[in-house]
Amino acid sequence: MKRNVTVIVFANRNYQILKGEYAQGGAGTPGQGASNTLSIDRPALNWTDLAAGHGVPACKVSTLGQFSDAMRRAHAAEGPSLIKLLL
Repeated sequence: MKRNVTVIVFANRNYQILKGEYAQGGAGTPGQGASNTLSIDRPALNWTDLAAGHGVPACKVSTLGQFSDAMRRAHAAEGPSLIKLLL
């Protein structure tokens, strides 16, 4: 049974909340070691390919207009879908 579910992946590829905490803690600019721990892009997951591999239609968007259009298409379609929002 196919459920009408839309998965949205907010792909900023880093722990932005932790970067903010680091800055607010007065630690200054993070060095390479700290920056490496705040990054989650090695490897960068290709969410749209992963979805397609499971038979789920997927798209990649980077603007609010594109996101709005993708949401309309996803809601009009039957079954699951995935939207990767690049931040």
